[in-house]
Amino acid sequence: MNKTPELLPCPFCGEEAELVRHECGFYVECTCCAIISPADSLEASIKFWNARVYQPEVQAAIDLYTPKKPLNQFKRYGKQRGYCPSCDRILDDQFSDIACRCGQRLDWSDHD
Repeated sequence: MNKTPELLPCPFCGEEAELVRHECGFYVECTCCAIISPADSLEASIKFWNARVYQPEVQAAIDLYTPKKPLNQFKRYGKQRGYCPSCDRILDDQFSDIACRCGQRLDWSDHD
C-alpha cells in the first residue's frame, strides 16, 4: 500500500492543505484560504504544492527558526552540552534551552 506524501502547509496563510480528487485529476487546496494547485496527476499536484523557492534571506530566517539538535551532544557537570549547528558555539541545556545567541532555535529532546 502506497502512502500519500505529506503536504506542506499553505505558503500564504500557513494552514493545513488537503488533497482533492477532481474529474480532471487531483489538486491540493488550502483548508483556510482556498488557494489551489493546478489539477493534474496525484504526484504532480503534490510536487507542485510542496515546491517552495524562497529568497536567500527568507530561507536563512526559516533555517534559524526551525529547531535543530545541537551537534556532538555530551553530558558534563550534570548538564547536557553540545555545539550550535549554525555557528559551532558550545551550548548547554540550562542557558541555551531555546536558542543560541546566533538566533538558531534548538531542540534538546532525546527523540530522533
